[in-house]
Amino acid sequence: MGAKASILFIACLILGLTIGLVSSPAFAQESGGGGSKANLDLPVDAAGQEEEEEEAPEIVIFYGQEFEGDGIFFCCDKSGSMRGERWKRCQQEVLKNVSQFSDRVQFGIVFFDTTVEKFPNTHKPAEANPAMKAAAQVWVKSVQTGSGSWYKEGLIHALNFANAATVKRRLIIVLGDGEVHCRNQEAGYEAKCLSEVKSRNSSGVKINTLCILCTSGADFMKTLATQNGGTFATVHG
Repeated sequence: MGAKASILFIACLILGLTIGLVSSPAFAQESGGGGSKANLDLPVDAAGQEEEEEEAPEIVIFYGQEFEGDGIFFCCDKSGSMRGERWKRCQQEVLKNVSQFSDRVQFGIVFFDTTVEKFPNTHKPAEANPAMKAAAQVWVKSVQTGSGSWYKEGLIHALNFANAATVKRRLIIVLGDGEVHCRNQEAGYEAKCLSEVKSRNSSGVKINTLCILCTSGADFMKTLATQNGGTFATVHG
């Protein structure tokens, strides 16, 4: 074999050994090369899609109290104690919140005395689209106060809305003085109200109570909130 051929043979031998070393698993792990080591450090679904983040809940400010949710249901006393400026304030507070709802909110409004008036007039909550918000605002302005306080009936209608909602974070906001009155002063009406509301609230909707003009009705409003995972606060009309 000539000198040139020998040199060429040695060069080829060195090149072959180098290629074999670089392509070996041990070399790949030591040098950080190759795909196998990188994959060991990744979570199982790292190559998949990123998890979709849950949207932040809607923030509601009602009589200065802050609440969060995507299903918002108002249940407000419109008995004689709410007449005049107090009723105007209640309407303004509801109107303000309805106007600010984003389109992902579901909502319902219940006003009660010895009758119950609600929006929408169905068993399902309203979607907060422009048409429904406009209709709700017209309706709220049309409602007048009356006499008596049928808390049980009002709360049952509010719960019907909340239980029919398809959003996850649902809450009811109850406004009133907690003075429970019913037709013919049914014996034990207050206790029956608390018991029935709790039993109907099978899906764990938070019921928050705001006690306005609170005197002897405070205990009822506190118990209502406590039994249904909500908060209690006193507010000024």
